[in-house]
Amino acid sequence: MLLRTRSANAAAAGLLLSVVSFVASASPVWFVDNKALYRLDPATQQIALTVKTDDVRSLAVNSDGSVWALSKKRLTKYQVNGAVATDIELKALSLKSADHAALDSRDGSLWVAEGKEDDESEDDDGDGHAKRIVRLNESGQRVQDFTSPGRVRALVLGLDQSIWLLGNKSLWHYSRTGERLASVELKPISKDKPKLLALDALGVWLWMGTDKQLIRVDGDTPAAAPIKRDLTRKVELLVIDPRSGDLWAATEQSLLLYSDSATPTKVIDLKALGLKDPNSLAFDSANQALWLGHDKGLTRFATDGTRVVTIAAKDDIDAIGVAPFSLVPTIDILAPTADPVTNDPLPVLRVKAGAQCNAAPCAFSVDYFDSYRLSAKLDGLEIGNLFTRGPGTAESTHRPTAKLADGAHVFLAEATDSFGQVSAARETRFSVDTTPPRFGAISPADGSLFKSPKLTLTGSVDETAG
Repeated sequence: MLLRTRSANAAAAGLLLSVVSFVASASPVWFVDNKALYRLDPATQQIALTVKTDDVRSLAVNSDGSVWALSKKRLTKYQVNGAVATDIELKALSLKSADHAALDSRDGSLWVAEGKEDDESEDDDGDGHAKRIVRLNESGQRVQDFTSPGRVRALVLGLDQSIWLLGNKSLWHYSRTGERLASVELKPISKDKPKLLALDALGVWLWMGTDKQLIRVDGDTPAAAPIKRDLTRKVELLVIDPRSGDLWAATEQSLLLYSDSATPTKVIDLKALGLKDPNSLAFDSANQALWLGHDKGLTRFATDGTRVVTIAAKDDIDAIGVAPFSLVPTIDILAPTADPVTNDPLPVLRVKAGAQCNAAPCAFSVDYFDSYRLSAKLDGLEIGNLFTRGPGTAESTHRPTAKLADGAHVFLAEATDSFGQVSAARETRFSVDTTPPRFGAISPADGSLFKSPKLTLTGSVDETAG
């Protein structure tokens, strides 16, 4: 299978790389028009549920399939069966209105950005129009908030749980606790104000869209020279395939695909497919699909741009909600195996790094695991820094330099990736036995002489033996 690598910049940071195998799960897809909210079953391509709603602007899907629906004045969480789990007036969160919501796949919290006031100028980005950014827990309780310097046009979350905000003239980067990490002035980068923002979290690259230009900024080094791609038509929508770093951009008539290196690779003629007026776009990592909302329909594309199905709707699709991309490190202990007994006092300890994408196994280039920090303990003593990873493999080994004492031992391992995510701990118990069994009293004694051929032989050893 194809193995694609991020740029040398990302490789140096150990933040690569494209998945080479992936098992998709049937996570529900939600979409909304101006009258109702719909739950789509991706396995059957059928609408499984319809819920009447009004003025929904943004959707955020949880790992359990429930969905947050953000309207101008309310925030509502619906269970998979359509029942209302939480309903909050935005003014209760000290928000006058809201336009953007994003879900943190690591803890299920929801970030909401205050929207533009009715009397606020589109061009105003001054301190007089600062906006509140609020984080809610899974139950809808406010647990964090801070104030942005100006109007927020877009909000995206990184795998490290940091927050990127696109203003009229600036790009702001905040930590999860509200500490400003960076502020990038956009006027020197583009004379047009970017209105769209997409984040390649693995490569830490930010794509922005102006009317007729795509701009890629290095998130690790925002001052570095950006990459620009001019277009002949206005950019309407942007999304990232988080596994490969590929960018999908929609214009009024086309879907454009750019590689992670900003090279154009495909153009899909929407008009030739009978699709018009695209107004919502989402990349579905859980189901490996690209969803396009357009005039009276929702179309599913494969990751290579092949149209799979178009689902008719009565109205235009205003927003699409899919489960956010999640990446979790894993570690497996290959040796010693569970509960073995070895007569080697210097047993080889072997572990293998891995990852899960949206709760399913995914494989990366082995260079990706350079970013992992291994924590390993043998009988409570930290030995993770003593492991050596084999060339061209995700496996790491360590052979003790001092003989282990006879008896039981415990080996524990876990891995932490560059985003601060910790794998589930793995543990194995084994025993070292370097002392051979010894015979105790044996009867008859050595040199005994008997006249009868029928004898009883007895004896013992000092441990369990065969």
